[in-house]
Amino acid sequence: MRTLNIRYRLERWESPDGLLFTGKLPTELKGSHFDVNLKRFILYQYYHGHVTQPILLEQLRDIGFDISSGQINNIINENHDEFHHEKDDILDIGLSVSTHIMQMILPGINLWGLVITWATEYLTNDV
Repeated sequence: MRTLNIRYRLERWESPDGLLFTGKLPTELKGSHFDVNLKRFILYQYYHGHVTQPILLEQLRDIGFDISSGQINNIINENHDEFHHEKDDILDIGLSVSTHIMQMILPGINLWGLVITWATEYLTNDV
């Protein structure tokens, strides 16, 4: 990974009737300052590597990225509608093809004065 600053220069045209037309930024930016590869790295480190946000911030700054803790938090928590739609689609397909739907609810466990209850659903077939 390396830092790369890209300056986008968008053309602006004015039609004879006075309308302004401006070029568009690449769609993969989606209104962000950071490219897809950096976002992918941050999400992978956070969710799969269990790297905390402060350690991610330190790591990225050591590499040379000029990024704030708020920007890391936004990358982790914001604009994931595509993932949620995909997750919902997978659940809908699972429900449509599964022959058994089981729900397991574990009774509340008292840990240090907190009652914790777990619920899990399984979608299964006869196989």
